[in-house]
Amino acid sequence: VYMRKINIVTAILFIIFGLAIIVGTNSFKQTALADNFIGPAFFPKFMAIGMIICAIALIINTLLDKKSQEISVGEIFNKKMFLPITGMIILFVYVITLDYLGFLLATVLLNLVLLLLFKVKQKSLLILGPLLTTLVIYQIFQKFLMVPLPPGLFSF
Repeated sequence: VYMRKINIVTAILFIIFGLAIIVGTNSFKQTALADNFIGPAFFPKFMAIGMIICAIALIINTLLDKKSQEISVGEIFNKKMFLPITGMIILFVYVITLDYLGFLLATVLLNLVLLLLFKVKQKSLLILGPLLTTLVIYQIFQKFLMVPLPPGLFSF
């Protein structure tokens, strides 16, 4: 496998993902706290644009690099990459299940699974960490910023 192909395919995927985020944020409603410029969609759009710019820079850098590096699949998926790849898979599952489970349940589960992935053994941290983190994030987004979060199973 050539590193050049990997870089270009990865960059294209990030550009598509960034464009999907930009399109997805167009449905965010303005809140009473936000003016016409900075609203709930501002930060995700800002990050998506940054991601697209970095992806374009990766494509340009790859095309300008005349060295053709060959890399084996084993070098890409080695032990050092286990945690990042597993973390991305967990986040992907989180995004897919977010609407169904709802923000509260999905985020508590996400935090718990990530703590277990990082081999946290302390029971108080495994219980309180996901609960408190989720509640703080919920309060900030739902109550203060007035960003609607998916209710999922708790929509009654």
